[in-house]
Amino acid sequence: MLEPSSQLNRLQARFDRLASGVDKSGSSWLAHTAILDHLAASRTRAEAAGWTACDVERLGGMGRLRLVGVAPGQPLRGEFPEPI
Repeated sequence: MLEPSSQLNRLQARFDRLASGVDKSGSSWLAHTAILDHLAASRTRAEAAGWTACDVERLGGMGRLRLVGVAPGQPLRGEFPEPI
């Protein structure tokens, strides 16, 4: 699996801290929205690069969100590589 971008990883780590109650300085909803905004921008980049069947899914059904799709010239779905 590809390493997630540091930006997406930081957003998800912040959401995890807020959701667990460790960080009381913000809103978990705002953190979740930032993650979704980041993934929406990634989807736009993926589709512009020729990826098809793009979708956001959770790892293991309840884990972190990621963008998956079919890369140009590939037969199977995979995770879209985030810029580092």
